[in-house]
Amino acid sequence: MRELHPIWDQVLISEFARQASVKKGKYFLEGHTQHKKVALTFDDGPSQTYTPQVLAILARHGVKATFFITGVNLQAYPQIAKDTLAAGHVLGNHSYAHGHNALLTVQQRWKNSIERTNQIFEEELNFRPRLIRPPYGEVTDEQVDFIYDQGMQTIMWSIDTRDWDTQDFNSVDIINAATNNIHQEAIILMHDAPQNRENTINSLESIIDFYKNNDYEFVTVDELIGVSAVL
Repeated sequence: MRELHPIWDQVLISEFARQASVKKGKYFLEGHTQHKKVALTFDDGPSQTYTPQVLAILARHGVKATFFITGVNLQAYPQIAKDTLAAGHVLGNHSYAHGHNALLTVQQRWKNSIERTNQIFEEELNFRPRLIRPPYGEVTDEQVDFIYDQGMQTIMWSIDTRDWDTQDFNSVDIINAATNNIHQEAIILMHDAPQNRENTINSLESIIDFYKNNDYEFVTVDELIGVSAVL
């Protein structure tokens, strides 16, 4: 077995599971019922290069997805975000600049990262998102509670395709990660920015075909957990 590059920046699965168990209704790794549904999610965009390619593939297959976007990229590419919405997809908050925000106080994180990005959503897209995905999966219990009190839900993932790991994972590895871990109401983590995402593009259709062939319905995260996508 080949040695994989360590996941230095991501939270341990055991911590994900702990937070999901103690923050039910506020923090989600997956859906909370038992239906053959799956939510594709894409982080870090919008990207001028890769987001349009992802959108084209999703359109060919009639699939809706959830895109967790950064404030800085929304400012840079607002039209791509508008195109994503126009195609029927959902947008969520992925912080302003993808920093390690768990190191901030609750108030610092809200003001400098989350609320700052919400305001950009409002300026560019005329709404404030309900869904938030913390960069690297880093969020404290106190932050989860505070975010929820502001009307937002924290969204993680139950399947990490590791498409971000261009050192160790190719498109076949990404497909295997997405399909070998199939389960009901999974939330699948993928990326459409900022580095080279050709492996993501090359794996996406096979992942969609696999789940469709296994009679899974693709839904957006808000549909999966039963909330509105906007505040």
